Amino acid sequence: MFRLISRRLAELLPTILIVSILIFGLQQLLPGDPATIMAGEERDPEVIAQIRAQYRLDQPVPVQYFYWIKGVLSGDLGESMRLKQPVSELVAQKLPVTLQ
Repeated sequence: MFRLISRRLAELLPTILIVSILIFGLQQLLPGDPATIMAGEERDPEVIAQIRAQYRLDQPVPVQYFYWIKGVLSGDLGESMRLKQPVSELVAQKLPVTLQ
């Protein structure tokens, strides 16, 4: 039984890694600059630079991926750009509705 579980885990981990890379990569391919969008109408270069630094968008893509996967594994799904609330809280609010 232990061999079966360990074999399944050995198969699952690379799959999860590949799926996470695909999800992160697809996010990177979305059109537009997130920092510019978050800056709003004023689009002040200092504000855009601050947003890039705050969300580590000024880092190389592998570093961004590391922080992204670290956040996902710790339950930090980021902040909703529209509602300015943590995404994990928004998901938690919807879970009781979907489980009934």
